Amino acid sequence: MFSRLRIETRDYRSHPVLGGVSSTRWAAYERFERRHASLAHQLKDQPVASPAIQLIGRRERVIPALSSPEVYGIKAVAARHGRLKKPGVIAGHRGRNRLAGSRGDDVLMGFAGRDVLIGGKGSDLLSGGTGADRFRFRKVDRRGQGVDTDTVVDFNPDEGDRIKINGVRHDVGMDGFSGRSGELQAMVWMAGMLPESEGRVPSWMIQGVMLAVDDDGDKRADAFIQLPGLGEWRKEWLVSQGM
Repeated sequence: MFSRLRIETRDYRSHPVLGGVSSTRWAAYERFERRHASLAHQLKDQPVASPAIQLIGRRERVIPALSSPEVYGIKAVAARHGRLKKPGVIAGHRGRNRLAGSRGDDVLMGFAGRDVLIGGKGSDLLSGGTGADRFRFRKVDRRGQGVDTDTVVDFNPDEGDRIKINGVRHDVGMDGFSGRSGELQAMVWMAGMLPESEGRVPSWMIQGVMLAVDDDGDKRADAFIQLPGLGEWRKEWLVSQGM
């Protein structure tokens, strides 16, 4: 639905993500794209997902259109915590939310507040929004066939964002895996840009950090976590297992 928005004139004023967008208030869509550029870029490549859940505060009024599948396919739930049972999209509200994904590829969006986002299995897209958020990656979700790559589109350590990876006991930084189980390696990447493109490309497209997790000590990654926009990795951004 996000992809189709550019060529539609349907009224999106009650949409939980793109609220205020309509044929007469197109500037709202442009503001969303500016404020959440990395998220918007990623969403354009996402297939139409079902189900889609929007958490709302218990004191907020439920907009009838949100619970009408034939209009948006979005279910409004008055709760602080939510979990997807099938691959899809789940969005929080302005409070402190705990969002958990399914066993497939999901999109989790926290927006405002100190949120906890747990992708689950699959290759997930996570956006904490403003506030000091926690992005949690469980060891049990890394078991099974294939190596998944999760993407945190707006990891901001200056706002207090932190990452917790269960099972990780050693942060080797930029060094390679040594053969110990539970190692985390950081790789900083930078895209080659043409001189005429300088100053016109956002930082999250120019550079980023890729985290690799080796659970069993075989010196091969069992999962990847992408952090676009970062130019370095610091150990203090990783929450210790005791916290």
